[in-house]
Amino acid sequence: VQYWFICYALSLYAIGPYTSPFVMLLLVFPVMAFVVIGVRKVVYGLATFAVLLLVSTVAERLEMIPYAPLFVPTPLVDGRPHTSWILSLGAIPLLGSGLILVIFAYVVRQWRDREEQLRELSNTDYLTNLRNRRSFMESAETEFARAQRFDKSLAIVMIDVDHFKRVNDGYGHSIGDEILKLVGKILAREVRRHDVVARYGGEEFCFLLAETNGEQAWVMAERCRERIEAAELVVEGSAVRVTASVGIAAYPHQDITRVEQLIDLADGALYRAKHGGRNRVAIAA
Repeated sequence: VQYWFICYALSLYAIGPYTSPFVMLLLVFPVMAFVVIGVRKVVYGLATFAVLLLVSTVAERLEMIPYAPLFVPTPLVDGRPHTSWILSLGAIPLLGSGLILVIFAYVVRQWRDREEQLRELSNTDYLTNLRNRRSFMESAETEFARAQRFDKSLAIVMIDVDHFKRVNDGYGHSIGDEILKLVGKILAREVRRHDVVARYGGEEFCFLLAETNGEQAWVMAERCRERIEAAELVVEGSAVRVTASVGIAAYPHQDITRVEQLIDLADGALYRAKHGGRNRVAIAA
């Protein structure tokens, strides 16, 4: 940044600081640089530029140095544009405009990448890297509306880690977090590409299975339950194991008209699995 402003100040001295192309560059470049580089560095560069411009202006007013030595007041020589006019009003603004376009393209790309990252962060659970509850609800509402419109099947699976409080109390919350990460990885491996798996809250996870009936959801849920039961996390030489209870609700269902009702139905099935002995799958009638 300092290099650019120093070169810019020298160019202004050579051509003259009162031409519109240089004013344009001075207005546009710092604005773009504020976004790309940061305010403080650009302000330092502007300060350097202001000092050089002030010194050269004072020296010129005192007749210590000539004003714009490369600039010639006469635009035409023998009917042709003078080189200084071509440079000051043609070539240099063209190069400056190209620089501005490059910077602008970079800024736009940075903004898009940042928006995409923010979108991903807003939709992702920070611990498990699965979808979060808000993102799950948005997908669930969309898929439920599609299932209603086209008379398609849809299943929601709720999964809760059994006795998770015992893990936190016995091993600490950091080990509890590792267990949640492990369960999240297991569930992410089991879903199909177009399915949605999310951390619903705490130690509770959920699946959104499009075009899946209750029996098909049962098969997937049972497989996930078995994978969780077989997995282990080694802590100081000892294995920590957990189990999970699962509740399933499937659409079409005669009493279901909203996706929230389908989720409540799956949650009720999960409640029955918990009170039926845990480490099992229950499906809503």
